[in-house]
Amino acid sequence: MKFSRFIAVDWSGAKNSGNICVAECSFGSIAPYLVPCPEGTRWTRTRLMSWLQTNFEASKTKLVAGFDFAFAFPYCEKKAYFPGHPDSPSGLRDLWATVDLVCKGSPDFYGGPFYSNEEAPFADYLCYQTYTGSFFSSGHRLTERACAEQATPPTSVYKCVGPDQVGPGSIAGMRFLHALTLTNKKNLLSIWPFEDVMGIGVTIVEVFPRLFFLLAGCNPKQSSNPEIVNIALKYYGSEPLDATVESLTEDKSDALVSVAALRNLSINEAIWKPKSMTECAKTYEGWIFGVR
Repeated sequence: MKFSRFIAVDWSGAKNSGNICVAECSFGSIAPYLVPCPEGTRWTRTRLMSWLQTNFEASKTKLVAGFDFAFAFPYCEKKAYFPGHPDSPSGLRDLWATVDLVCKGSPDFYGGPFYSNEEAPFADYLCYQTYTGSFFSSGHRLTERACAEQATPPTSVYKCVGPDQVGPGSIAGMRFLHALTLTNKKNLLSIWPFEDVMGIGVTIVEVFPRLFFLLAGCNPKQSSNPEIVNIALKYYGSEPLDATVESLTEDKSDALVSVAALRNLSINEAIWKPKSMTECAKTYEGWIFGVR
């Protein structure tokens, strides 16, 4: 499967959107680069949405965009996102719509209302700094288990506290995906693996930067070191960063390496059809791009 343009987003679930970083590259081996916010200020989730929609509609070639958050909560083990809850969403799109409804009125796709109040509809299944839900467990999706066997264990999406938390970013991301699908009037995009990517101009996938560093034999904790980043880029068939690139942060490096990995791995048909991905995972949970 051949794409001509690649975008990777290092995501944030923070109320102020945090340090979102966007990296891009084209087909070939030229080093990826960081994309500044067109409005001359820092990225927000809302500004990113506007930029992506403009680029998606104007794209004349096949484009793949990777986002660094979980696309769903675990489902397959217990056949429910929130087992035992009478209003547990019945499917993926219902999950995204439910998350968005709980957070309705919160600007910039912020997901805080879903987890920051222990009276929230599904708080019993989550862990936050002020409470631990009575039904909380560190459940994992099938792709996260496969990722742990291959290289590294991702944190549970139900966890919304601590330095390794992924819940807040993923919940904001589910709101973001919900909005993207609502605006997909011309069927310009598909979200992998839930939808077929053949013949679609834009494909969205889930990425996990730590996995890409580890596959390249690099320590993710050294991701702000340009030498480490260039080692990872070389592994993914990319030329090194230009010497004039500004000082790197973890967020910038994650975006740069992720987009190079996207470009390199996307031409491998086996990556798009991982043997560990069951029909349930494909339908309800999603899959981390690059996990075999």
